[in-house]
Amino acid sequence: MQRLAQTHKANAALLQTLDLDALLETKRGTALLAQLVSFPADQPPAAKEAAAAVERLYQALGPRLKELCVDKSANFVVSRLLQLLPHTGAKSSASALEAFVDKLGGAEELRTLTQSSIGVHVANTLIDVAIATDAAEEVAALLMPARHVKEMLTHPQEQLVIRHLMPLVAKKQSKAGQLLLHTINDDTSLAYDAMGNLVFQDYLKALGPAGASHAARKMMKEDNLLHMCQHASAAHVVHALLDLVDSPTQTALCNALKQYVVQLATHINGRFVVEKLVRVSREVRDELVKQFTFLARSRGTQHLLCTLFACLDARGKQNVVDRVLVPPAQRAGDRPVRLHHAAEAGAGRPGGARSDAQMIRENSRLRSDLLQNFYGKFLVRICETN
Repeated sequence: MQRLAQTHKANAALLQTLDLDALLETKRGTALLAQLVSFPADQPPAAKEAAAAVERLYQALGPRLKELCVDKSANFVVSRLLQLLPHTGAKSSASALEAFVDKLGGAEELRTLTQSSIGVHVANTLIDVAIATDAAEEVAALLMPARHVKEMLTHPQEQLVIRHLMPLVAKKQSKAGQLLLHTINDDTSLAYDAMGNLVFQDYLKALGPAGASHAARKMMKEDNLLHMCQHASAAHVVHALLDLVDSPTQTALCNALKQYVVQLATHINGRFVVEKLVRVSREVRDELVKQFTFLARSRGTQHLLCTLFACLDARGKQNVVDRVLVPPAQRAGDRPVRLHHAAEAGAGRPGGARSDAQMIRENSRLRSDLLQNFYGKFLVRICETN
């Protein structure tokens, strides 16, 4: 800790002697400057050093602050400046952040940053600092006027601002959080957007288990779960829901989707959700085991089936080996029969065949050859899980 404090003092002293204008002209210079004013999140500099660094940075950045916010290198320096503000000893973080906005040119100039692919990251740093210092309401009022919230939800950069403000949804006393809550209002149309699905996932996280469970039950009543699972973006929302909801709702989701798991398993987007269901529902695993051979002959299901096999208990694995993997291997000829013995060894049967399983684990070339074959993949997986 003492060494870190000495480093902060040394950096602050060095900052006073450097030509910051020259540093801001080059990529290496801005990287050095950003490093000089950086600090570990749990070990901030003393108020004196932080205040001196902020004053020096304002002197250099002031006239060009907006320009540097959208510069691909200098924006990192501006973000570090924002992170220093709460540690300067100012009466309130809100007043320090408002002073930054004034130097930038006001609320309108701040909102223009949210529409820039680079400047939006500075705005997001401002939000993160504000949330961490209980100044979120003031910053949210500047960045998210009520009349623009719906537009921001569909804007590629401003969506990032909404996502950073989303934790406020969990605070009932937050005006900004309530504005987001009532604007989104479990509207699943966001889930079908390539970026909007990320906004909706953050919304569900902010709601907590009870709120996410309520949203999930609403989706089940509307009977659009199958369509969501087959959509490239919405499938990620269903996948996230399975982690966010409470246990009874998770079971209800699994039961609602159980009738579709074979259909979804062969769908390019649906199998992503089925892999998650396999990990949380025994009934789904049992349903897929019944259709194992059909799925084995389908395109694109091999990774799913390997995941299914890994999630089975010892008895379930042995059942797959004996009833599904072994018969085709025995009919295929001598080499598959030898591999079948290795499978038996890997699945837990005693006997001399264990040496074959050991050979598969240790011989990288043989292992590579097996991975090129459907049944071989299972033999490798069996050996790896024992």
